[in-house]
Amino acid sequence: MKIGDVVKLKSGSPKMTVTHVISAERGETVDIILKQQGFSAGDVSVEWFDESGNLKKAQFKKDTLTIDTE
Repeated sequence: MKIGDVVKLKSGSPKMTVTHVISAERGETVDIILKQQGFSAGDVSVEWFDESGNLKKAQFKKDTLTIDTE
């Protein structure tokens, strides 16, 4: 996955946009923090709007997501 990809949870979810991909090489602070929380290289941060139009943000393991092709 790459920044800008539109993804969904395999179990079903709203469409979400990938905003960050955890890197194995980069030592960015956000990557370090996410790795400390149990995420690993290739896992992603996403953003989406809920039914009320509120911006939501979350992180997901790459294996729980699929690229949306619709």
